[in-house]
Amino acid sequence: MQVNLLPNRRKAAWHLGKNRFLRYNQVRKTKDRQFKNLLMRSADETTTRILEWLIQTFPLAQQHKIGADDSLLESGIVDSLGTLEVVHFLEAEFELIVTDEEMTPENFETARSIAKLVAQKSNSIHPQAESN
Repeated sequence: MQVNLLPNRRKAAWHLGKNRFLRYNQVRKTKDRQFKNLLMRSADETTTRILEWLIQTFPLAQQHKIGADDSLLESGIVDSLGTLEVVHFLEAEFELIVTDEEMTPENFETARSIAKLVAQKSNSIHPQAESN
């Protein structure tokens, strides 16, 4: 008696494909959710995160006990090399790219102005996240 294994193989292949598809969708949905949460951060949360990082990274920021609207450049907390450190932090933390044209004193004057730059960059890269 010859047993036809082909239907069982199809069934196994179908289940394998289905499982891969389900896993892919689960991972994709999780990453989409994480990304939207990142984009949906309020300006205050972004400003707070930037302030925390500035205080941890720059000793003068700890000494001056800076706030969201305190000048980073005029007080000497952030200099030209410090600006590059801030850019590196923004690119790593918020997954965006700061161009040379955007590296102006106005964008890096205060923690709030840096958060505004992050919001502008995030919205220009992914405008559909705003509508959801």
